Amino acid sequence: MKKMTKKTKIITAVLLCLVLSVTSIWADIADFPTALGVFGGVSTGGGSGFGGLHYQRWFSKFGIQAEGGVMYKPSSEQLDYSLVVDGLFPVYSNDFSDKLGGSVYLFGSAGHNASTFTIPEQGVWDETSATYKVTAPEQRYFNPKIYAGLGIGIEIVLFQHFSIPLHFGYSADIPVTVVPGNELAIGFSFAGGLRYRF
Repeated sequence: MKKMTKKTKIITAVLLCLVLSVTSIWADIADFPTALGVFGGVSTGGGSGFGGLHYQRWFSKFGIQAEGGVMYKPSSEQLDYSLVVDGLFPVYSNDFSDKLGGSVYLFGSAGHNASTFTIPEQGVWDETSATYKVTAPEQRYFNPKIYAGLGIGIEIVLFQHFSIPLHFGYSADIPVTVVPGNELAIGFSFAGGLRYRF
């Protein structure tokens, strides 16, 4: 029987560690698979934000989460809203003690966000008549976009229930309509929140 090479031993050890870590993920997730809280983020590419109330659920080998929020100001007729759904794929999890645990996972996001966009009135001062002449009236646009992203998620769990999720990745805002200020934007994104696991 041939002896195992050093490279083969290292690969075998790494695979064994991955299998054991994945097994520990399922045990921890099964204890408290559901979470409620708040979650939000921003994309540096387009400057658009998302977030609001948040729900998460882990199943045997993957998880899902969703967050949504709305802001409306009647006085200025300003409307902003977002709805994002994430698919979660666990990579590693560990409970360091009864007071501290954590996990690392990959995520893929899809959603929709929209906001109103106003171009202020433009005009010139006419010296001869001493009046202000409007050259372009104020215009208001509604900018709907499709949101897509992917990246790495880190969850810090305190006292087995209080969860602090952090997401780092890349996202894209894809315009649905052709209006001023509504253009494709791709960039680094980050998000975070606070939730209770049960």
